[in-house]
Amino acid sequence: MIGLSLPRSTPFVRNLGSMGSAQLAIRLTRLATTVALARLLTPNDYGLAAIVLTVNELISLFTRNGISAKVVQATAEDVEAVAQTAWTMTWIVCVALMLLQAAAAYPIAVFYGDTRLALPIALMGTIYLATPVSNIQGAFIQREGRMGRIAFTGALQVVADNILTAVLALCGLGMWAILLPKLLVAPIWAIGLRTGHKWRPARKPSLAGLDRAGLKAALAGIGVQDGASPKLIGNECKANKESGIGLRAGAHAEIVKNKIVDNALVAIGVT
Repeated sequence: MIGLSLPRSTPFVRNLGSMGSAQLAIRLTRLATTVALARLLTPNDYGLAAIVLTVNELISLFTRNGISAKVVQATAEDVEAVAQTAWTMTWIVCVALMLLQAAAAYPIAVFYGDTRLALPIALMGTIYLATPVSNIQGAFIQREGRMGRIAFTGALQVVADNILTAVLALCGLGMWAILLPKLLVAPIWAIGLRTGHKWRPARKPSLAGLDRAGLKAALAGIGVQDGASPKLIGNECKANKESGIGLRAGAHAEIVKNKIVDNALVAIGVT
C-alpha cells in the first residue's frame, strides 16, 4: 500500500493561505455591509460620500510612488541608508498631500455647491499620515517574504471598516457611515506593520541614502501621476458639475461599494 504524503508547508503556501483567508473574510463582511448601505443610505448620501472618496483616492495616488519599493530592492549593505532616506521622503510627501487636500477641501465643496463636503474632504487627508509611520516596516516585511503579516493586517483593517460602516449606517449617520470608519481603522494598518518589524528611523531625517539616479527613480511614480491626476480630477469635477450629485449617485454608489474593500491590500509593500 502506497502512503500519500501531503506537500510540506512552505512560505509561499502559508502566504497564499493567509491571503486567501483574508479575501474570504473581506468578501463576507462586504456583502453584509453592501446590503445595509443599499437599504439605509439615500442616493444623495452615496453621491456625497463618493465625491469625498474620489477626491481622496485621486490625491492618494501620490502616496503610491515607489519610494518604499527602493527599500525592498536595496542591497544588504545599503538598505539601512535607503530606508532612512525613504522614510524622510515619505513624510515630506504625505504631509504635503495632507495640507494640499485640506487647502482644496473648501474650494471643492463650493464647486459642488455643498459646503458639507469641506470637512470630510479635509479630514480624509489625515489618513496619509499612517503611511510614513509604517510603510518602511512594511517594506522590510516584504523583503523577508512575510506576506501573511501584510494580508492579516489588511484584512483586519478592511473587516473592521466593513463592520463599522454597517453599524453606523444602522445608526443613521448618512455619508459619515462610509467615511468615518476609514478614519477610525487607519491606525490598524499602521500599528500592524509597525509592530511587525524592529526597524526604527534615526532621530535625524536624512536624504543621503540615495544617489541622484536612485532618488530620481524613487520619485518617478510621482512624476507620472503629476500629469495624470489633474486631468482625472478635472474630468471628474466636470462630469459631476454637469450632471449633478443626485443624477450621478448611481455610478458613485458603485465606487462607494468598491471603496469598502479599501486600498489596504494594495498599499505599502504590496503594490
